[in-house]
Amino acid sequence: RKSLRPGKPVEAKTGFAPALSTGSQDVEISFDASLLGGRDLVVFESLRKDGAEVASHADLSDEGQTVHVAVEVDTQAADAADGDQVIEAGKAKVVDTVAYKSLVPGETYIAVGKLMDKPFEPEAPSGTVEVTFEFDTEGLAEGDELVVFEKVLDSAGNVVAAHEDIDSAEQSVVVDNPDTPEVPEEPYAKTGA
Repeated sequence: RKSLRPGKPVEAKTGFAPALSTGSQDVEISFDASLLGGRDLVVFESLRKDGAEVASHADLSDEGQTVHVAVEVDTQAADAADGDQVIEAGKAKVVDTVAYKSLVPGETYIAVGKLMDKPFEPEAPSGTVEVTFEFDTEGLAEGDELVVFEKVLDSAGNVVAAHEDIDSAEQSVVVDNPDTPEVPEEPYAKTGA
């Protein structure tokens, strides 16, 4: 597989003999896109006969010639105190670990949660970054479930990936109120003379 780099296009050729004057022909272009996450790639076409160009289509703004390289993102939310997915009422800290795949090393991205933004620069195309949320759970009841939504933005503010699944167990934490002393049903017996 060839690597696609600025100024160094990847080329592929397919020879064919058409049965009719009108039709289509697939040209497969294989390359390594692991370092191109979030980018748009544009395919230029050229039709040649006996070495001479007879037709071409090269339009950088043509959506029909453009493919977008997807970025994958997944998250894991946890209580920062003990690593489980249960937080106690009161002041709490939740860590959401965002796993990403296909980002461009060296470029700056921002992992955006609903409570906080954190800029980061990946050292490799795939890895993880933690986004920490600090908040007070006062007013939330035991058993209330909180779900973390994540987006990854490039330095221009464009969304390159998102993971926003309200039903995701991996993105959820549950509120657990600390145990309170039980109040006896009957008053304590009186002692003394």
